[in-house]
Amino acid sequence: MQQERSEPQTHETIVPGMDLNPVESLVTVFGLGLALPLVMILVALVAWSRARWRARAWRASQGEGEVLVEGDVVLQGTVEHAAGSSVAVRVEITQVGTEKIKKDEWRHRWKEVDRKVTANPFYIAEVRGKRVRVEPSEDLVLVDAMDQTTVLDHDRRVRAAELTAGEQVFAMGSLQRAHDPEAAQGYRGQSTPLVLRPPKKGRMMLASEPLQARFERTARFHIIWVIVWGIILLIFQLVAFRYHVRHWLGETVHAEVIHKEKYTSTSGQRGGATPHYVIKCQVGDRQYDEELQSGQYHAITVGDSVPVRRVPWWPSNQQVGATATVYFALGLVSVILLPLVLGFHLRIVYRRRPWWDHRLIDGGSGPLAEPNESGAPSGSA
Repeated sequence: MQQERSEPQTHETIVPGMDLNPVESLVTVFGLGLALPLVMILVALVAWSRARWRARAWRASQGEGEVLVEGDVVLQGTVEHAAGSSVAVRVEITQVGTEKIKKDEWRHRWKEVDRKVTANPFYIAEVRGKRVRVEPSEDLVLVDAMDQTTVLDHDRRVRAAELTAGEQVFAMGSLQRAHDPEAAQGYRGQSTPLVLRPPKKGRMMLASEPLQARFERTARFHIIWVIVWGIILLIFQLVAFRYHVRHWLGETVHAEVIHKEKYTSTSGQRGGATPHYVIKCQVGDRQYDEELQSGQYHAITVGDSVPVRRVPWWPSNQQVGATATVYFALGLVSVILLPLVLGFHLRIVYRRRPWWDHRLIDGGSGPLAEPNESGAPSGSA
């Protein structure tokens, strides 16, 4: 028979049996349930804002009557080489091919291993009648068809995209006052010519076709994810509402354990037995029951003191423990569901990226194509 203790004990680290501990509760509610959705909302809002600005800038480039001014802009016109230059912008991507057979079916894959960007100053014969010098940097984004292929070997090739003279171009960058070696020399006091350079934030973008519709779709995509993460945030915090009230507005008092009870419940067709360990506490004239884990239950004796986190004006919102905690199921859902949503979101973002924004990988059925007499691949990639 267990000996009675002469002095009542105080159990400050007690936690409800079906709850996470205080640290895990903080991580669940404020980390996974609040910080993660807020970060993803912010990321999606930034991407949405950038795509919307680009769509508006592209739309504004259609206005032929507007005067060119300094600042971020999209210029529309045709490409003209600078004096002494035969290439404006060219991107060459070296790919290595692999092939394998599975279940009597051949598959091949071309993976980018190197990318070379040639970017020289050139001019745009702008639709407003101006001739504007463009000074791109090698980190530019070229949006053009990858329509040139040079086969180096059976499993090695180079694909290329190039802005050629006379080709229509849409250039997104920043107009700045700078020296133009091919500009007509004006009188003293005449303003310095405008030159298109990379924007202060981001990279210069050169495209052979209007991208307004693409940016509008991108903006819609990101605003949808703002809404999705906003709904997740709202639902999660509503579920944790009682926790927030206990955490922010509650108080910690000490209650006396006046009764202990152990019982077993059965559930399911097989009648599995589940033990329950319950203590009855009294705070002032109010009594309530709390289920504990086996170890904590057996460490407590009637007459001991346990901390209780309660809300004075919400009598039903109280639990044992010095700090507020949340039900373990909320932590389980957050650990499983939120990473799945995050992974799905990032995967869609990655798969939406075009060749100019990530490593170029091509694939298809059949073995690697052999080069024909002209040097081009005889099969599709």
